[in-house]
Amino acid sequence: MAGITADSGGRYAWTLPFAWLSFSFLAPPPTSAPMQVATWMLLPSGTAAGTWTALVLAVAGTAAYAVAGPGRGRGPDRAPPDRDTP
Repeated sequence: MAGITADSGGRYAWTLPFAWLSFSFLAPPPTSAPMQVATWMLLPSGTAAGTWTALVLAVAGTAAYAVAGPGRGRGPDRAPPDRDTP
C-alpha cells in the first residue's frame, strides 16, 4: 500500500493507509466479501479475504515502485540552496 501511495506524492503518502485504517475502525462488522476486503487490516490471520487483499496490495505496490522508481523528492541534486550563501 505504501508503494502505491508513494507514487502519488511522497508528502501525502501516509493519507491513504491512514484513511483506510480509520474506515476499518468505523465500518460495520465484516459480513460480506466487500466489507472483509475493506477491513482486511483487522481480520484474523489466515482469513482468505485478508490474505488475498494483502497479497494484491503488495504486488500492486511492488509493481508501482518498479515502474515509477524511488521518490523524486529531495536528493543531493535537488537540495535547496544554502541560506548562508548570498
